[in-house]
Amino acid sequence: MKRLFFVILVMISMNSCIKETPEIYGYYTITNLCEDNIEIKLYNVGVLSDSMNIASGDSLEYTFYDKAGVPQPPPFIADSLLVIFNDSVSVMHYRNEEQLVERSLLLDKSWTEVTVNEYEYRFDYVFSEDDYLEAAEIISIY
Repeated sequence: MKRLFFVILVMISMNSCIKETPEIYGYYTITNLCEDNIEIKLYNVGVLSDSMNIASGDSLEYTFYDKAGVPQPPPFIADSLLVIFNDSVSVMHYRNEEQLVERSLLLDKSWTEVTVNEYEYRFDYVFSEDDYLEAAEIISIY
């Protein structure tokens, strides 16, 4: 009986030491501070996979949670995307360092990260009038 009690006590002790992996939340916001509406077209291997629209002054918000670790932006899967300002000026963003734009929506370093706490992270990307002017300048060069 003492042996059974000891085995049960050991099993209870071992189970109490196992910690469940917490869910880690990532909150992503893409804000349009341009005077123009923005359409974003997502591509994978050259095929349009999704599109989204952000009116001037509006934001898109995404929330994801995972147990795998600290989340990273962007909150969608694409190898390239086309940003179109007011149906007239457009520029491509890629998932690599070598591109014409200074910041890419597909690169995590272009996002602003704010750690809320050890289980919540916030990532912000803001389109400004500078992004529009940069796209217009690229078009005028090419």
